[in-house]
Amino acid sequence: MSSTLNLILNKILKCKELTLRISSKHKIIFLSNRKCGSKSIRLLLDNVSDIKSDSGYPFNNHGCAKGLKKYFDLKEWDWSQYCSITTIRNPFDRVVSIYYFS
Repeated sequence: MSSTLNLILNKILKCKELTLRISSKHKIIFLSNRKCGSKSIRLLLDNVSDIKSDSGYPFNNHGCAKGLKKYFDLKEWDWSQYCSITTIRNPFDRVVSIYYFS
């Protein structure tokens, strides 16, 4: 593996906020932030996702969109053909959830 690819994969692993699901068939990338109520969406996408955040390196629970796009570019996958979606949450509610449930 080239040093450039290793560098990009290391950067993907440093972003510790996102879990992901990728469906090549349906052209969907789902990036979910922790504590943003995305578990139901991940469960719905499990049946159609061929890559999940627990699929192993570099697709683990610590990926980020910028690093993932660079990985797509190196693999010559067309990022623009995918619909990328995410969830967000009110910052105060998120902090309360992290405090009580983490």
